[in-house]
Amino acid sequence: MPQRYISLREISRRLGIPASTIVYYKDRFGKYIPFVSGEGKRKKYPLEAVHIFREIREMYDKNWSAEQIEQELGLRFHETRKKAPLGGQWESGVFRESVYDSQDLSCALTGIMEKKSGFLEGQKFLQSEIKDLKTEISLLKKEKERLEDRHRKKISALEEERNELRRKKVEMERYILQKIRSDNTHHARPTSLFLDLPLVIRSGNGEYLGVTGKSKKNFTIKNLISLIQKNAGPRKSLDMHWERRGAAWGLNASSRDGKTGEKQNLVLFFEEKMTPKKNLVARLTRMIVDGKVAPATFLLGLFKEIRDSFDN
Repeated sequence: MPQRYISLREISRRLGIPASTIVYYKDRFGKYIPFVSGEGKRKKYPLEAVHIFREIREMYDKNWSAEQIEQELGLRFHETRKKAPLGGQWESGVFRESVYDSQDLSCALTGIMEKKSGFLEGQKFLQSEIKDLKTEISLLKKEKERLEDRHRKKISALEEERNELRRKKVEMERYILQKIRSDNTHHARPTSLFLDLPLVIRSGNGEYLGVTGKSKKNFTIKNLISLIQKNAGPRKSLDMHWERRGAAWGLNASSRDGKTGEKQNLVLFFEEKMTPKKNLVARLTRMIVDGKVAPATFLLGLFKEIRDSFDN
């Protein structure tokens, strides 16, 4: 019985696959699909080609790539290498007719138009997606700027709150310290009479040396405190408090440079004394600078500077 051959249209009808798709399969995987030329140069395919087209369709339905399908066809079927009938030729191992029939040409053109239409639709879809992504990025940038602005405001508010708490902490510490000193006899202050007594030091030969200004007023402990406060200046924070040390009063003056952070601690000790001439004075008995006792010569030099600059 002679072998029967069918056209691409018949294959499309049997498999229920669009003709354009059959043409695409034929163009893409033609080296695995056998065919011959029939009467009138019409390209015909043996019935076994139907099975190959069906296999290709099933692999596409399984989401196989064209490369994977080609590899699978290479394993299942040999490349077609039949002798070309009269009027045709073989190219790359596959027979190509010199003249296409109008039916196959129509199918091919339909396939090309469908491919072009699909390409344009895909291009339009990508352009729309790009536009949507740009819009989404713009919205995300605005949201990012909004969050950053809110974050900056929160940080600024927290910094202000921190500074306010620090200020209140310093005020509270000073209040507690002053309260302790006022309520504790050990931290009591000397009387104004004592602070207004002439301030003197005692020389090596036992003389009491004081300082008198042009108005004949004596340099007192109050004057010394004012001088310490003046020398501290606006850049330094100064804390002064009194402590009772037996018969003596101790003035503790601590300063801190707000710019450099440098600290200095000065402790002065005073005692109430009666001079041989029966004058009541406040004697500076000792001075400690940053934990070190200043020598007597330092006190003499200090009083010399005070005497040269003091002017009531």
